[in-house]
Amino acid sequence: MLKKVLAALLAICVMFAALTACGIKKKDDGAGVTASGSKEDGPEKDAAAAKKELDEALDTLEKVGIELDDDLQEMLENIDEADIEAAQAARATDVKISVDAPEGWSVEDSNYANYSAVSGTRTFMVMCSEEPSGVGDIIAYAKNNQDKMKTVFSEAEYSDITSVNIDGTKGGRFHIDLEIFGLKQRQIYVYYCKDGLVTMVQGCYMMGMGDDAESEAEINKMIDSVRVEKR
Repeated sequence: MLKKVLAALLAICVMFAALTACGIKKKDDGAGVTASGSKEDGPEKDAAAAKKELDEALDTLEKVGIELDDDLQEMLENIDEADIEAAQAARATDVKISVDAPEGWSVEDSNYANYSAVSGTRTFMVMCSEEPSGVGDIIAYAKNNQDKMKTVFSEAEYSDITSVNIDGTKGGRFHIDLEIFGLKQRQIYVYYCKDGLVTMVQGCYMMGMGDDAESEAEINKMIDSVRVEKR
């Protein structure tokens, strides 16, 4: 059962990461959350499979009595295949990603991210999309994405946005501490623009498990190693 719970946790974390990568926002009718981006030519079969995986993960957690944060519960229950297709369609595919993953991390295929790696309940993703017009200040861009998250997760704890060097250019970084399943998950975000692409790097780990310093150090090392090449 523990393995099923961990698998459910991972499925939810990956889905959440994919949607936040696109910039989540509340739907106009207040019925949930959607991802920005084009919905044309979305891989319908993959979206249906991903939706089924998410529903099964929620069912597993409900069966073992694990309660979600109300905001996260509402978001996940209202995700539909169109939202998933939007997240998939936003990804730029003609790129090469290089990341130095520490020992114990497993690189996995993803319908949403250009690069995805997992170690236990820790996740790391790199998602690239074509750079939107008018992105002149990466710190302001990161702030805009953070503000979108705050409209959904108002109770989460947000860090200040700092300027960092990543992949040979300037990036904007922040983290949020979000309560999930009665535990806190730290989600680290770094955004940067290079070669006509806007790249989001995200690392997640559960806090209070006795390995916070190790998890943070490994994710920081992976962030420092990210290299994106447009083909």
